Amino acid sequence: MDYSKRRFFRELAMREPKLTGVIDHRNFKICRHELKELFRLSPTESVVLLVGPTHCGKSQLLAFLVKFLGEDIYRDAGANDRPVVGLSAMTTREGRTTPKFALHELLEDVGHPFFQIEPMSTAEGLYRPAIRTDETYCLRALKGALHARNVLVILVDDAHYLVRTSNEEFRASLLEALKGLVTPRTTLVLAGGYELANVAMAYRTHFAERLLVVHLPRYGKTRADVAEWRNIIAVFTQAMKSYLESPGLLDDRADRLRYECHGVVGILEKRLLRAQAYATARGEQISAKVLHATRPADVTWQATEADIVTGEKLLGTQVDVHDIPRSVNLSAPVPESKSSETPKAREKGQPRKKSAARKPRPFERRPKRALPEVRT
Repeated sequence: MDYSKRRFFRELAMREPKLTGVIDHRNFKICRHELKELFRLSPTESVVLLVGPTHCGKSQLLAFLVKFLGEDIYRDAGANDRPVVGLSAMTTREGRTTPKFALHELLEDVGHPFFQIEPMSTAEGLYRPAIRTDETYCLRALKGALHARNVLVILVDDAHYLVRTSNEEFRASLLEALKGLVTPRTTLVLAGGYELANVAMAYRTHFAERLLVVHLPRYGKTRADVAEWRNIIAVFTQAMKSYLESPGLLDDRADRLRYECHGVVGILEKRLLRAQAYATARGEQISAKVLHATRPADVTWQATEADIVTGEKLLGTQVDVHDIPRSVNLSAPVPESKSSETPKAREKGQPRKKSAARKPRPFERRPKRALPEVRT
């Protein structure tokens, strides 16, 4: 099947890493094989939830899944069939994806003639009629289009935007509404961050019981994870060898990079891209000094780590990457402990004398005042 002319699948293909292409590391391969085996079993009436940290490779896994479905599972699909359709969720009103946006995107990708962005040909007198755009009309149109096009799999990338609203009841209802896309013939695949898993697994039982969770985790400090992380570092070293001051620079700082990047390969790539741009702009090569200057800000690191830890606790797969000092900032001063001793007293080993209690100032006192007389 040719997906090259459809916008959603072109967007997936553009998610390939810039420095190295797709790195076939251990966690990525395990998730890819798990997705393949799931769809060989045809999990209809199910919701496949693909979750993981930011930049961990979820969109790349969706691209692999599309290729696998087209070349292996649905290779005998008819010319008029579209067994796989999808959309990338985007924030619109109130920082979330509106239901109407999702419906219009799916209607466009399934090939509904009234929802095509490209202008219709007028050579044969065709025209685009005025249509209703309320949600009820769109739902009925989508239901008919899914049946007519023999749609079997619906993909949603960046699906955490679907639940990004402060109204808990609304975001739970929105996810439950998507359950209407899950039929005895179709499977829904949602890829997103941990906030998606939090809502999908906890708010609606009818939705949660249909979930098949595929988790793409980060790398921690276990022996196996450290070894795999060094293999990943070796791939980046080979791809960036002309920019590095020494061949062993990244390997020598593998533990520090794993800590700063939360054990996530995509974040490591962004980190090294930043270092490469910083060094090139100054006519230098990437050195220890450059890596130190381009380290992540504490506030960014803490926000990302908090999101990952919350998601791992939810899924019961907590990973520890803390095997070096907690501070990301290498030059952060060590806070001095508070002491009641003066410098001279510390030198002599004598405790500091306690100062006399401060007397309250006049405006701080509460004098006893006589009650005013009551006239009768």
